[in-house]
Amino acid sequence: MYRPLEFRCHCKCKPGVLATRKVRSYHTFGMMSLWEQQVTATIAMTDQSENSQLRDAASQTRQLFIKHLKEDNFVLFFQPIVPAAVNSPDPSLREILVRYREEEEDLLPPGSFLPLLQEEGLLPILDRWVVGRLLTWGRTVQQGGVKMPHCSINLSIDTIRRDDQFGEYVLRGIQKMGVSAAAITFEIMTVDALAHRQAIAKFIQPLRAAGITFALSWFAGEEAAFDLAHSLGASYMKLDGSFAAMVGKYPQEKAKLAVILQRCRKLGLRTICMQVEDAESLAHLRMLQVDYVQGFGIEKPRALEGF
Repeated sequence: MYRPLEFRCHCKCKPGVLATRKVRSYHTFGMMSLWEQQVTATIAMTDQSENSQLRDAASQTRQLFIKHLKEDNFVLFFQPIVPAAVNSPDPSLREILVRYREEEEDLLPPGSFLPLLQEEGLLPILDRWVVGRLLTWGRTVQQGGVKMPHCSINLSIDTIRRDDQFGEYVLRGIQKMGVSAAAITFEIMTVDALAHRQAIAKFIQPLRAAGITFALSWFAGEEAAFDLAHSLGASYMKLDGSFAAMVGKYPQEKAKLAVILQRCRKLGLRTICMQVEDAESLAHLRMLQVDYVQGFGIEKPRALEGF
């Protein structure tokens, strides 16, 4: 059975159909209407063999999702990615996160809605919205005389494989908003990059040429990923979150991480360890010379300024 677009939270929030309250309309540098025109062509929700009832339901889901993007029911948060070394001259990064605003103003975490969006084939639309929203924010920041911070954006493999115009969309947005391409890093999951090497390589090439950098995330030390990161020209390796939890408890894991970090340094890859929750883990990671750290033990996510 096809179900309506419903976001469920596994905490205090009540499940429910997307809110329909009216708030101010937001169009990301004129691209929202383009999404509506192209959504059927660029994001196939159903096979042609499926019946018309399912296609109609899928179309309604897409329209409802786009409607709530326009109505600001999705909001951007960020979590700092900071240099691990004390007094490091390196600037921090920001991982851009998405939250959904419920009727009662509760903000649902991504785990409560991203799986459904992926199932319905809607992540490419969300990725475009995030990029457009962030670039518009960057323009606003720079108009105040401040350089746009370096931001890292998670990118779904569906966008890379199915949205052929996404790279052009990004480059056009950077030019129109007047922000530096060097302020953008795209994170791609290591498992996805390994499974779709040709698509990833084709996607990355023009964006890297413009100055955008890339990270492979949830990296657990796979040998093939070292070679892939080097061939793609990736700048960062974002380590699997389990390393931070185990580095102070299991000597064998600490030794494994030390080898991984040494390999990354030889290849010129900067390392980011996420899910750092306490001072003990941070101390071990500093000892191993991880480049950057991120997690609730460093700083919790908060709303992006200005929205």
